[in-house]
Amino acid sequence: MKKLSELRSAIKHMFAKRFFRITAGLSLVFFLLSVILPLWQLLPEIKEQVAIPLHYNIHFGVDLYGVWWRVFTIPLIGFIILVLNYIVAGIMWPKDKVISYFLWTATAVSEFILLVGITFVVLLNLTYI
Repeated sequence: MKKLSELRSAIKHMFAKRFFRITAGLSLVFFLLSVILPLWQLLPEIKEQVAIPLHYNIHFGVDLYGVWWRVFTIPLIGFIILVLNYIVAGIMWPKDKVISYFLWTATAVSEFILLVGITFVVLLNLTYI
């Protein structure tokens, strides 16, 4: 219980800094976009499909097919990164603040990369449907 209150206190102090509020906000926006984009563009059309394209290779074309819910693997990875980096940055804040800065920067960058990835998966499916 004491450790949990220390973690809450560290996270509260960490988010007092403007940098963490901005990177957390960007990460959350990128994550929400990576969830909303396939829900909005793909879900109505792909639920009836047996298999949908999940990966495109320039040499072979579509080389990975799967069921419709596998499209949400990328947002799931983004959610795991967001939560783990939030917890680890809070744990590391009292010990080494630089690691917390690095983790939140890495979170925002990785969420953006995952958003680009899910955008390409959505475009691939809109092309092949």
